[in-house]
Amino acid sequence: MAKTTDGAIDWIKTVMANMDAEELATVRANIDELSEHVIVPEQESKVLLEYCVNDVSHQNPKLDTLKKLIAKTYKENMESRGIIFVKTRDLVIAIQNWIKETDGLKALNPLKFIGAQASGEKGMIKPDQDNLLQYFMEGRHRLIIATSIAEEELDIQKCNLVIRYDNVTNEIAMVQARVRRRAGGSHYYVVASEDRITAEKEELNMMREARINQAIIHLQNFIQDNRQQFIQEIEHLQLEASIQRELENTNKGGRIIGDFEFEMRCGKCNEFICMSRDIRKIQAAHHAVIGEEIANHINTIRMPKPTFEDDNIKMGCGKVNCKKCGTLLGNIVIYRKAQFPVLKIQNFLVSDSHGNTDVYKKWRNSPFVSQELSSQNLLDRAKGVQYIFQQ
Repeated sequence: MAKTTDGAIDWIKTVMANMDAEELATVRANIDELSEHVIVPEQESKVLLEYCVNDVSHQNPKLDTLKKLIAKTYKENMESRGIIFVKTRDLVIAIQNWIKETDGLKALNPLKFIGAQASGEKGMIKPDQDNLLQYFMEGRHRLIIATSIAEEELDIQKCNLVIRYDNVTNEIAMVQARVRRRAGGSHYYVVASEDRITAEKEELNMMREARINQAIIHLQNFIQDNRQQFIQEIEHLQLEASIQRELENTNKGGRIIGDFEFEMRCGKCNEFICMSRDIRKIQAAHHAVIGEEIANHINTIRMPKPTFEDDNIKMGCGKVNCKKCGTLLGNIVIYRKAQFPVLKIQNFLVSDSHGNTDVYKKWRNSPFVSQELSSQNLLDRAKGVQYIFQQ
């Protein structure tokens, strides 16, 4: 019984390549049911399997066509490189096995190429993809079978044969596939069933491509004849887009947040405190605020004595609290006689221009890098707001 069942399943795997993707899915879904009901005696099973394998009704004319196209291309040029695009990963494996077992094609040593994001069967990581493509260009493998998902990850200069096997997407993918035929004497084919819509979709894509090409030519002629008008229209569109981005990035308080700027907000009450662009590093370590707007959002309390002091810097000269809720945000540092609020990032919410907010325990993990304090920053701060009165 076990041998009979295994034999039936082995036969199914053998003829997988002669089946369409839809049929493959059906077989995969019914393997368990098949195992439960195959009770044909072993001798009868052997005869039945041999009959099924040799029955011409099980031949797939698309595979015959595929074989002829591949053989023709490699007969013209034995150094040819080809790619076959199919719909599913199952079909990638089936076509690869079929080529390896087919006389006249097995010498091409086909390899499968699966996208990095593939689920189910583990996708190929980038180094593996690079290695396979290197083998392909060197000639160790002269044929690639890939899914459409992996199509955009393929960048091959030596390819001169592209075949879509019952797999048509849109006019953009069609153009991309043809562009991959960068070598001389290149060919592009679509292999499809006569009674299916694949060929019709490819014809539709060709018509769409023709319209796109006409539109491009029309646009090129317009630009050539109306260059100044075109430039003015582009500048107008760019200006409108810029204004729209600024409007979208303007928060309720009227502040404009750039794409690489962040708001520092109180971690308890979400009150705005300062912008990331106003933060500088002192002695490559302490993150100090140089902008004076922060004075409107904090309260400061002078401490009896610094927690640390040397010739250039006094640490812990005062506390910095949120004006709205009183949460501790940092301390006052006196650096070369200039006073700075120095922030503790773990007490803040950090918000980007899209409103996304996160919390960071360490400055090194923050999404921005602050510049070092400049001499001009130091001079401006020394002349600016005094956060605490010195003794």
